[in-house]
This record gives sequence, C-alpha cells and structure tokens, in this order.
Amino acid sequence: MEFNITFAQAKTHVDDFVSFMQSLGYKKSTQKIVKQNVKLFLNSEEDSKQFTEDSLYEFILNRYDQTLQATRFNSVLGSCRRFFSYVYRGDFSIARPAPEPLYLTEPFKLSLDSFLSEQSIRNAKCTLLKKQKAIVNLFMYLMEHNIYSLDELSSKIILDYLQEKIPETKAYIRSYLRYLFSQHLLVKDYSVLIITTKRPRKLPTVYTKEEIRTIVNVVNGNSLIEKRNKAIILIIATTGMRSCDIVRLKYSDFCFEKKRIEITQVKTGVPLSLPLDEETTSAVMDYYANRPDSQFENLFINQNAPFNPISTGIIRYILRKAFVAAHIDVTGKKHGPHSLRSSLASAMVNSDIPYEIVQNQLGHTSDNSLRSYVRFDIEKLRVCALESQPPTGNFKRWMEGGV
Repeated sequence: MEFNITFAQAKTHVDDFVSFMQSLGYKKSTQKIVKQNVKLFLNSEEDSKQFTEDSLYEFILNRYDQTLQATRFNSVLGSCRRFFSYVYRGDFSIARPAPEPLYLTEPFKLSLDSFLSEQSIRNAKCTLLKKQKAIVNLFMYLMEHNIYSLDELSSKIILDYLQEKIPETKAYIRSYLRYLFSQHLLVKDYSVLIITTKRPRKLPTVYTKEEIRTIVNVVNGNSLIEKRNKAIILIIATTGMRSCDIVRLKYSDFCFEKKRIEITQVKTGVPLSLPLDEETTSAVMDYYANRPDSQFENLFINQNAPFNPISTGIIRYILRKAFVAAHIDVTGKKHGPHSLRSSLASAMVNSDIPYEIVQNQLGHTSDNSLRSYVRFDIEKLRVCALESQPPTGNFKRWMEGGV
C-alpha cells in the first residue's frame, strides 16, 4: 500500500473518523479520548510530512515509556492505529504483517500433509494445529542440521532434538514417526525411541447442585452485562456446552418451540441437539431483548462498542468472578466453565442416567469418553471394590530382619 498523503491532509479526516466511531456505537467519552490522542499525534509533525505508520511508531516510542506508562502508551497507540487504518482503508481493520512463507522440502511437506489429513478424522482443529507446529519445528531443526529428506533421519538426531522437549511435544513427534513407519516412509520405527510417561488423571472437579444454584443466583442484577453473564452460566450449567461453542452461538440456534438448542460443535464438527429449560430460555430472551445492535450474528457480544463477539477468555472470567461472589471454596479445584460441564456429567451419572445419554449430552464422539463418566459413578465403584485382606505379619517380620 502506498502512503501518499501528508499530515495536513490527514487532519481533514479527524471529524469523519469521530463520526464513524459514533456510528459504531462508541460512547462520547471514548470518542473524546481517541480524538485527543489522534490530534496529539497529528500536531507532532510538520503539515508537509508524509503521514506513515513509521511516523506513528516513532512519535509514540519517543514520547512514552512503554514500561512505566503502559496504559497511556497503549491508549495512544490504539487510537492512532485505528485512525491510520480509517484514513487508508476506511475502517478499523488493523493490518498485521503477513507471516513470512515457510519453506519446507517436498518430502517433509508431503509427509506432514498426509499425516494431518489422517489425524483430522479423530482430532479437533486446535489439536491438529499443535501437532503441525511441533512437527514443523522438528523440520526446521533438521534443515538447520542439513537434513532435507526422511531418508536422512537417524536415532541420534531425533534424540538430540527431543532432549529438552515437553511430554506433549514428544507425544506428537512419536505419533508422526509411527505414522511414517506404518506408511513405509521410514525403514525404521523411530517412535520406539520416544518414551513418554502418562501422568495419572485427576478426578474431574465437581460441584454440588446447591453450589451451582448459588453461583447462578449471585448473578441477578438488571444491567445488560449481568443479564448476559447469567444466560451464559445457565447455558453451561444446564447443557454442558463447551465455551468454544457458546461464543459462536446465534439467536437462531435456539428452537424455543422445541425447547432445544441446535448447533454444530466446533471441536468435533458433529451436530448436537441440547435441551433448553424454562429458566435458561427466559434468561436468553431477556438478554436478547436488551442486546445492542451489532454487525455480528453472535448472540453474546462485548458490552462496549464496537460490540465484538466475546471470547472464551471472557467466559472464564465470568465464571471465576461468580465463584468468588458465591463464596464457593475452590481451594485446589478448577473453577472455570469446564467444571460446570463435569458437574453436570456427575449429576446425570449419579441420577442413573445411562452413560450413552450422558455422552450424547456432552457431545463426545469417542467411546473412550465413557471411561470419564465411570469415575463419576462413585456408588457403582464401591460395589466393585475388593475387601482388604487381614495382615499376615510376613512383611513386618521381614522389615524386622526375620525370614
């Protein structure tokens, strides 16, 4: 993009820029602060100077200490970057530099594409991205050591690379190497070199029905943000929906006549139909009736302009805040959205609802997920417990030096 206007010409766009902010629903106080920041920048240079992004960063870095004046630094930077984007692009989209193209040799690229395609059948997109990153980092290491094809792999180079890697990375590399061997792309199965220890799984965090009700009840204000937060908490508590699905919910996903929520899961890509009770229905309708207009179809949006969709981080914050307000003891326990999901699973299992129905409710596609529900079923596990045998005294005698 060519930057071919001067500071004098940029100044003529300020009023239109503020009007554009107003059309997006920004508060007058925000408009005033942004306008002040922009004028501060525009008045810092000669009118004849070229209005470029470099001049913006030069102005801010020379004027503010990013460490000592972080809040002011970010305020001016955000205001001016948006003004710069508006002048040259007509909107608030902040262009980020495109990542440099990654060069991989043909053997590496083909094997990676083939592996990810095979893994996509049973892995979520976020997991595939983690695996891709781990394997690409391996490729970069290999090419730094002048290895450009799979035939040149050796036990030593693999072990040297994985020496200080975390268990998750090792597991991804191991599955990739095992795949290469199974597809006859490697003569040796180098995956056997990688030994990972499985950490024992902790019991999922579970809260009682009374504690969940307390959490719901503490969010009872009449402000728009509290109406939104209550609807979100009720959806998680009554349906077990994942956060990644909640942030993408649309009002059209609610079938109020059927008392169902119909979505396609982000994690699995599988359609899911969830029950919708009266309390959750009322909370969603109450929020939607007061929800400000937004260019986004997402049901849950931020409270301030330009009313972007909320993130999963916002949902975690909402839950943490609700737990504190409800005075629930969370010592050593998780207290995010997933804890409500596991609490729902526990309540269903303890109500003798079949595991398959619990699995469908939570949107799990793997039969292995049934193992998780068994751990919730404490009473049935008690039946399976073996009685302890009375001590024979042999171990005590051995410890005392006897035979």
